[in-house]
Amino acid sequence: MVDKIINRKKADHGRIGHRVMGIVYTALYLIWMGALWFHLNHGIWSAMQTMGINNKVWFPRLKVISMVYSTIIILMFASVALLFCFGYTPSDISEVMPK
Repeated sequence: MVDKIINRKKADHGRIGHRVMGIVYTALYLIWMGALWFHLNHGIWSAMQTMGINNKVWFPRLKVISMVYSTIIILMFASVALLFCFGYTPSDISEVMPK
């Protein structure tokens, strides 16, 4: 039973790794992450503006908050693609991340 779970996880990782490890796929993925960043950035402050928080004091703050939040989200997703592209696998992550 345990062997089936381990082998299934390795097989799934293999499919993901082969898709993302290619430089073309990674470049396309990062381009779409850039487009998603613009979409998230606009969507967050636009939603707050729709709820009525759009005065002169809060509007610039909302733009900064949405920029920081969307940047963090996109960097987390982009880091996974870049790690796979440069050949790191989940077992190698312990070498990169401090303990």
